[in-house]
Amino acid sequence: MSKSKWFASREANRQERVDALHADIRAATGLSDFGVYLSLPSAAWSQGD
Repeated sequence: MSKSKWFASREANRQERVDALHADIRAATGLSDFGVYLSLPSAAWSQGD
């Protein structure tokens, strides 16, 4: 089983990725008043193999 690992690049552009996800959801659904919440902070990812 593959586990997600922390990468600095993921941390650096997290808000940009959330903004893109929000825009895609808005375009697909027509919703305008909603939020995107990431439930796992970067420290929650397993660092082991």
